[in-house]
Amino acid sequence: MLSRLNLRQYYIKSCLHHSLSISWQISKSNVVSATGDLEYPKEDLFTFASKRFAKFGERPAIVDGITGKNFTFNDVITKSKQLGKFFHSRGYKQNDVTAIHSPNCIEYPITFYGSCFAGMPLTTANPAYVENELVNQFNATNAKILFTTSEQMELARKVADSTNIDMLISLNEPNVNDSGVLYFHDALKEGNKHDDNVVNVDIDPMKQIVVLPYSSGTTGLPKGVMLSHNHIITNTLQFQDGLDANHEHYKEMIAVLPMYHVYCLHVISIVYLTRGCTIYTLPSFQPQTFLETIQKYKIESLPIVPPLLLFLLNHPICQNYDLSSVKHFLIGAAPTEENVVNAFHKKFPEANMYQGYGMTECLITHKQFQEDVTGFKQTPGSCGNLFRGIEMKVKCQDTGAALGPNETGEICIRGDQASFGYFNNPEATAQSFQPDGWVLTGDLGYYNDNTETFIVDRIKELIKYKGFQVAPAELEGILLSHDDIIDSCVIGIPDENAGELPRAYVVKKENSNVNEEDVISFMEGRVAPFKQLRGGVQFIDALPKLASGKILRRTLKQQYLDDLNEM
Repeated sequence: MLSRLNLRQYYIKSCLHHSLSISWQISKSNVVSATGDLEYPKEDLFTFASKRFAKFGERPAIVDGITGKNFTFNDVITKSKQLGKFFHSRGYKQNDVTAIHSPNCIEYPITFYGSCFAGMPLTTANPAYVENELVNQFNATNAKILFTTSEQMELARKVADSTNIDMLISLNEPNVNDSGVLYFHDALKEGNKHDDNVVNVDIDPMKQIVVLPYSSGTTGLPKGVMLSHNHIITNTLQFQDGLDANHEHYKEMIAVLPMYHVYCLHVISIVYLTRGCTIYTLPSFQPQTFLETIQKYKIESLPIVPPLLLFLLNHPICQNYDLSSVKHFLIGAAPTEENVVNAFHKKFPEANMYQGYGMTECLITHKQFQEDVTGFKQTPGSCGNLFRGIEMKVKCQDTGAALGPNETGEICIRGDQASFGYFNNPEATAQSFQPDGWVLTGDLGYYNDNTETFIVDRIKELIKYKGFQVAPAELEGILLSHDDIIDSCVIGIPDENAGELPRAYVVKKENSNVNEEDVISFMEGRVAPFKQLRGGVQFIDALPKLASGKILRRTLKQQYLDDLNEM
């Protein structure tokens, strides 16, 4: 794919780094890519992963950050095979879908790799989902088996009554005395009674779906994203190629981000686990537990989202803990503004921070690299450069043409790691997945002269003020540079004359006296007149967010409209 590009001469430095050469290029048709090819094995994901796990043997692979209970790398192989054998011994077959609705736990990766071994796709559900959301997801994917916890078992029973789920497995309750529920470790014991040949599968890694995570995509309701064994393996090697360039070899990593999300499931449980990293799981973010885990286990790497970074930078409780072991911060799921990056380097001068970019439909496509790899210093606020084997273009919203450097449009991605599309949803697939392989991300952004990529906002969240486009993320970044503001969100509210007006929701520091007039005055002179907060400023205790850290702007907008209707 890359060799067919008609390239113009480009000056970006190529650096030979432990036999790994990285440089980036722009074709005459304004397609951005990294030079060089990667080789991908044609094997299923369980085979790919277990070969790597075997190298690390009895080292802890997954550790409960609270109790210390753990599975070794050998355990991950053995228990995953036991689970796969259990499925087939009970009459389930290749392509039957398994589902999990659970907070993070050490059993979570086993359900994934066990399903891999059995040739059964796993669909992951947000543990905060309620009955109708789970019913919609499990009916859409035709899930047959549901892994859950004792705390959510009552909900699971209701969901099973409205779906094709015919087996409930409790991940954490050994005293299950109901014939309709089986304890996870009892299932492993049952599977252990059978030989491997009970699993009769013929997996084509190029076609076989391995996981069905859910995503809203560019528009509409959540949809199942079809990711094959090959998609996952391809992106794992693309990502690890970037880690090798940066000499990033971690031993201890924390998993506080939810495993149902592709960031944690793929990046932590696959990319880093197959490199021999020990993963410490936490069921949710609790400030004291989070900080105690970092301190106790001397965590080296923190994959987090911007709200967690803001917590580490601003919350006074952090001063009570030794966080000096952390050398690498990997930030994803949402943009991090330049002023936050600068604050990070001031507080953690000995640590590195790498921003990245990806989406469920394309997996992880960008990451920041060290200066000795790129030949230039990464710009604060960028999400870095492309991994090898991936192409990007920025599409003009008016003409559809591919734009050059420093021109803003829709980010489009192409590569062998990109999904097939949405499960049983050809209409939604056609909207985002183009016949020539390009995936429309719905993200507005641009790349600079060094091909560093910057995400401006989601296209569907742009505010239109008198025909001018206002990106909420830009205003939010400026608001965060105010000394008394720790979090912010900007939405567009309807206005008869202007179309929409920018309105800010602000979380201020404790004991701060900042008021609406102060905030509006602060913005004057920092942005153009059409970007001013003409819709007002409202102070709130906390912004509504997904577990991934993304702000739920639609929730605030609906709240505003509801309040307006009541007046």
